[in-house]
Amino acid sequence: MKKSIIAIISIALVLAVGLSVIGVGSQGFSNWDTNTWFNKESESEETTEAIDTFGDVEFTPSNSNFVSLSVSRPLAMAAASGYSKSVSLTATVLPLDVPDKSVDWYIAWSDESVTATLSDYATVTPTSDGSLTATVTCYQSFNDDIVVTVVTRVGGMSASCLVTYVGAPESVSIVGNGVSTTAHSGIGSYYALPTGGSYTFDLSVDNGFGDVRTACNYTYTVSAEGNIITQDRKYNGTTGVNTYVDGTQETLAIKDITKVTSYISNAYECSLSGTTLTITSNATLTGYYSSSTRTGQMVTYYDSFTSFENDNWYYYVTVTETNSGASQTIKFRPIASVASVSLSQVTIGM
Repeated sequence: MKKSIIAIISIALVLAVGLSVIGVGSQGFSNWDTNTWFNKESESEETTEAIDTFGDVEFTPSNSNFVSLSVSRPLAMAAASGYSKSVSLTATVLPLDVPDKSVDWYIAWSDESVTATLSDYATVTPTSDGSLTATVTCYQSFNDDIVVTVVTRVGGMSASCLVTYVGAPESVSIVGNGVSTTAHSGIGSYYALPTGGSYTFDLSVDNGFGDVRTACNYTYTVSAEGNIITQDRKYNGTTGVNTYVDGTQETLAIKDITKVTSYISNAYECSLSGTTLTITSNATLTGYYSSSTRTGQMVTYYDSFTSFENDNWYYYVTVTETNSGASQTIKFRPIASVASVSLSQVTIGM
């Protein structure tokens, strides 16, 4: 006889899965959607035992293969008060022409010495009496494994799965060090970052249970919203006069700007190391031009910045925790910083 093999559900966080229960063999589902479903593995083991016991439930083990289930990604965060996560289990009874496929569902600590009230941590609820589907709901994080068992009412065939708390992240937090956000009526909050400095932001993760246990890896992307107005500009080095060339005015998307001036290649630079995001503010967009030519003392700056189309412009950085897909976005602007200060000497007459 083959013993019932315990399989794993990672209750970090949830949707629907398939679990097999049979008379001569079982099988899980396939073709899972990475956003909402779980994957499967199966294995079997020889044993001479006739009875297995989980909690107060005794059953005769079937000759069967079992699925191993792991979470793909979490759902959105819910309110901390009354927070829970659920996963749907589906039992498949074979052969398919069995007239009575009714089953009973049971839940128990895998370690019988655990005295904590199980229902405070997890429950299993059939969709209806004898239903082949049931919902396992997790109410708080736990350390000891939990066993969910399904038993056919006809023949006493069974399958079990092990419920473990994985604790995947569901949210990412990005907090600036030494810099605060500025409120803006059009774009919301953003960081105003004076040029010439590098600014660090701490990354952290959380979930509805307040207990993240999985390792985290981060990536980031940077883009922008808004436009600037540009126009070719001629600068006379002798007189210091700027003259804009008629007919050369254009609108340029900020996200398409790669160079600010010929001396500073980027308005910003971003890097990510461990749980620290660094943004270096190099230059404001007011110095932007695409290229330049010189003839004597006359310099022509092509596509030179003249104004912002409106004040609703910003850069934004999105940091994503790659294992869970949880992400957070912050907005920023490079702004002019103080370069120097001077004080003129005056004489006060008597």
